[in-house]
Amino acid sequence: MTKDMTYGNLNQIELLSIEKLNKHPELEVFYVASYQRGYRWAKEEVEDLLNDINSIASDKKYCIQPLAVIRRDNKTWELIDGQQRATTLFLIQTVLKNCFSIHTEPFYRLDYNTRSSTKDFLNDIRELNILKAFLGRNLVAKWEEFISDNPDKDNIDNYHLFNAYLIIYNWLYLKKSEERLVFYKKLTEQTYVIWHPIVIKQEGIQTVEDFFINMNAGKIKLTSAELIKALFIIDIEKSDDPWDVRDFKKKKLAGEWDYIENELHNNTFWYFVTNSIEQDYPTRIGRLFDIHCKKVKVDGEFYSYSQYSKGREDLDWEKIKQIYQRLKEWYDDVENYHLIGFIINANFMTLEDIIKQTENKTKLEIKSLFLETITKNFAREKTKNNQSYQVYALDTLHYVDSYIECKNTLLLYNIKLIERTFPNQRFPFDLYQNPETRWSIEHIHPQNPQLLQSKEDAEEWLNDYEERFKDEEDVKKEYTAKIAELKKKLDVLKDSTLTIELSNQLKEFSDTVNDALGLHLIGNQALLDKATNSKIGNKGFLKKRSLILDASTIANGTYIPLATINNFLKKTTNTGTDNKIKVSYWSAQDAEDYTRDIKKLLEDFLPKNNN
Repeated sequence: MTKDMTYGNLNQIELLSIEKLNKHPELEVFYVASYQRGYRWAKEEVEDLLNDINSIASDKKYCIQPLAVIRRDNKTWELIDGQQRATTLFLIQTVLKNCFSIHTEPFYRLDYNTRSSTKDFLNDIRELNILKAFLGRNLVAKWEEFISDNPDKDNIDNYHLFNAYLIIYNWLYLKKSEERLVFYKKLTEQTYVIWHPIVIKQEGIQTVEDFFINMNAGKIKLTSAELIKALFIIDIEKSDDPWDVRDFKKKKLAGEWDYIENELHNNTFWYFVTNSIEQDYPTRIGRLFDIHCKKVKVDGEFYSYSQYSKGREDLDWEKIKQIYQRLKEWYDDVENYHLIGFIINANFMTLEDIIKQTENKTKLEIKSLFLETITKNFAREKTKNNQSYQVYALDTLHYVDSYIECKNTLLLYNIKLIERTFPNQRFPFDLYQNPETRWSIEHIHPQNPQLLQSKEDAEEWLNDYEERFKDEEDVKKEYTAKIAELKKKLDVLKDSTLTIELSNQLKEFSDTVNDALGLHLIGNQALLDKATNSKIGNKGFLKKRSLILDASTIANGTYIPLATINNFLKKTTNTGTDNKIKVSYWSAQDAEDYTRDIKKLLEDFLPKNNN
């Protein structure tokens, strides 16, 4: 088949205006197979498309999402993806032709095979203008009247086609005649589709239907970034440059694109620039386009593509490269890597905000901005019971009341501890936020009896409390008696399974003593990955210590945060002449010395009354 260079080559990905689509000598019919669901667009989708076309600026193009097609014969193409869009464009052109006598040029036809009557219905709408008598009245009443006269047309596909036709008519009817002419020109000359011909592989038994199922199951799906890439390539192809220059530009774009994409698949880099597990980017360069287009959480998956396809963003590849180069420069500087990574993961600023606020600043000004951002957030105040308090006041940080602040404090402490202990080593933000390893807070001294599974677990748990009370002379007598009572009840159990009544009593005991011992304060908290945290459960200090140190070995391969290892090695505990390290439990002195080390290391950031 010869290629028609005037209208575009339908055997390759092309950017085709609706005018070229209608006039192309190799396209007359779009075939919609029976495996497709019928037409389902409602008022919102139809009017969105109409408004998008109407809002195209005079010097811009609007590109709708791809039509994935496969050739059936010389002039018939099967629609695999894009059926709803192609059908709505067909209906818009039909309304312009039938109701306003604007569209006099031929345009493509639809061959629907989802239901036997739908093909005839569409043909009758186009050629016989059978809906003329039903325009301008209540939709429901009109449909009921129509099917009473045409019972053979009564099906869900035809209902949606009927409604869409009347919605389009009503929308256009409200426009002035000159506005409709402008709309027609925007539709035919400035509205484009990405033509995406599919080649079905011969291996195995894959069919067009298999391909359709995989595409709609998300197994074959173009991302927003891949659609933008197609726009870039088509833009190069449509330029007036000689073919060899165009070929060079396309290869250069592809090479730079692949390089940046590969760099972003380095998780150490990736989780430095993103902190949300909700940000799923199969094509990670899409993150850079979203930054450039200022995409926010409420925007749809294809927001950035939409900005390019509607001409709201110029196809400027250099701007994307500049964003990447800026991020890479920050990543390569360990101090900036830690500052930015912390700010993003603590949700103090988004990466988009950081990029915006650092524009035209010197390196020194940028560093000052980062330090000031952390200090200001750590100095934040809240009001409770008409009393203001500092949310990051270290001595009052509480696991239950201020979990996020506790976690952010421990995160910054671990970062600064790495900087102090192993200069130039990077904190693993990829492990901190990765859904598979995501970190949480673990109590060093166990405190949650609800995790206890057996009599033996409960005895070990009570033994840890018993050891701890040796340091608490003022409450020792009261609580050791209660521990003895609970142990007696454990002794008389018929088997190792805890009764509900005894589990409740253990929880009551825990609720009573946890605040007395300060077990929810920062001095009893450490960061730990999800898997290890689950493994150690609510075990006693010594068993936790053994499991954590074993997990941190090279052979095991689990990353245990440096501060957490130090906790169980008691490296922050004061070993002066009057102090003896209590190896078997986490003592009040251990917690106090640990808190003091956090204060010392974070003194530049914590509220001043902590120092």
